[in-house]
Amino acid sequence: MIITDTTRINARQAPKAHSFMLNLLNLIPARYAFLLVILTSLTGCIFFRIGSEDRSDAGGDADRVVDAEFDAGVDGEADVDLDSAEVEVDTDPDYEVDADQDSDSGCRVGDRRPSYDGPDGTEGIGVCRPRIEECIDGHTFVVTQEEVLPSEEVCDGVDNDCVGETPIEEWSRTFGGENNVEFSAIQPTSDGGFIAAGSPHSWGVEFNEGWLVKIDGAGRELWSRTFSRSWEAGFFSSIQPTSDGGFIAVGLTVFLEAEWGGDLADGWLVKTNEAGIEQWDRTFGGEGYDFFSSIQPTVDGGYILTGETFSFGAGGYDGWLIKTNGSGIEQWQRTFGGEGYDSFSSIQPTSDGGFILAGYTESFGSGLRDGWLVRTDGAGIEQWRRTFGGEGTDHFYSVQQTSDGGFVAAGLTQSFGSGRNDGWLVRTDGAGIELWSRTFSGGGSDSFSAIQPTSDGGFIVAGDTYSIETERSVGWLVKVCVE
Repeated sequence: MIITDTTRINARQAPKAHSFMLNLLNLIPARYAFLLVILTSLTGCIFFRIGSEDRSDAGGDADRVVDAEFDAGVDGEADVDLDSAEVEVDTDPDYEVDADQDSDSGCRVGDRRPSYDGPDGTEGIGVCRPRIEECIDGHTFVVTQEEVLPSEEVCDGVDNDCVGETPIEEWSRTFGGENNVEFSAIQPTSDGGFIAAGSPHSWGVEFNEGWLVKIDGAGRELWSRTFSRSWEAGFFSSIQPTSDGGFIAVGLTVFLEAEWGGDLADGWLVKTNEAGIEQWDRTFGGEGYDFFSSIQPTVDGGYILTGETFSFGAGGYDGWLIKTNGSGIEQWQRTFGGEGYDSFSSIQPTSDGGFILAGYTESFGSGLRDGWLVRTDGAGIEQWRRTFGGEGTDHFYSVQQTSDGGFVAAGLTQSFGSGRNDGWLVRTDGAGIELWSRTFSGGGSDSFSAIQPTSDGGFIVAGDTYSIETERSVGWLVKVCVE
């Protein structure tokens, strides 16, 4: 017999069915008590089965064995000292708990068995989760969580394919007729639509003009306007809504008459009302080729403009930054770059009161041209710069700060994707360290010129796609869903 547990019981705990045996023992004279001792030694002990209880460690019943001790009383009668009796619990020594066995073997209550059949790296990402079985009673495993595997993205704000942030096209629209057209910038408007800016013609084909197009939230055109100065060609590269409900656009204007002499091109600033009707314009620059690629309103009611200049800076083309008041009058300017061709294409205010600038550089980086991010303080003083790209030509044309303090930049790349020009998105953290990079192809030579966040957490991207078969480009809008 294996003794695995002992406890003491009181005689009052003995079942009534055995009380007659106690009475019998008390009737035996002390001089005959030795016979009971001999009898006990021969049989091992007197067994009183006093019921059964659940064994907490094995779930079975335990037989309680009472080992009675006998004393010879002074009255010559044998007393059973049940107050000092020990209860011996006999359990099966060959039984072991195995939580990994099925319900007929046993398990620890609360033990869990996870399993997952999805691709590596997807478990715990997005909606994906393992199947979990849990031991509930010491014997049985039941399913407490069903397995969820990757599924097709539906752009519903949920990461269904379980790979983290993944851009997905939601809709695409083209604009323009027989001429080559290009969108360079886009902004959301208060009515849920967008305002896009660019040029309806390409250089060397016809007279170029600044171009504004108002569209609704589904990408349908509401109105279109063109802008130009007398005897000059131009285009718009950036657009912003203004506090009075109108718009302000920047780009460049080029003199068409060579005999005029003087400036080759100037940065161009145009203010319109809410219907796209011009209110005033300004030009900026020196004796070289200067233009603006991006504009943002500032907290003091003025504007911050960026682009490139051949008239000022360290030599060649340099990144260009100008601050104006609300009427477009210059307050200060800065240049950035080295000996190569360096240019800024986009600027955004940052949450700390500074600015983030995006463009391309030949003075820094590892490729022919690399995507370029520069962060400055509120006075235009550089804080850090980063380059992105491969062995080919890579440009950033637009940048936005994201809700987590990071940045997303859009442009074109020859280093990645199809090997031709592809639309390019790069996501970074707040220090400019890359988080992911994606390419997009419209089937030809493609480029993203502007990007804006949307209310569903994604982005809308504007650019152009050139068809080799038709030998013309069309405006290109891509809605990107980030899961």
